[in-house]
Amino acid sequence: MPRSSDMVIALLAVLKAGCAFVPVDPSYPLSRKAYIMSDADISIVLAMQPEKDDKTLDVQYIYVEEIGPIRGCLKS
Repeated sequence: MPRSSDMVIALLAVLKAGCAFVPVDPSYPLSRKAYIMSDADISIVLAMQPEKDDKTLDVQYIYVEEIGPIRGCLKS
């Protein structure tokens, strides 16, 4: 997820839910991502869009693009 206001909102939502934030760069090799997911016991991943090797990792993905824009309480 690129650095943006959406990332800040997603990070706050993760922390509010009582979960942990573990940054995983999509450009990491598959073996590195698998190790991080296994070592941190990650079961759910928030991502902007599907990566080609997402289906090979044993986690559930939530794609922010499918949820749609995040609307805040503040009026612009």
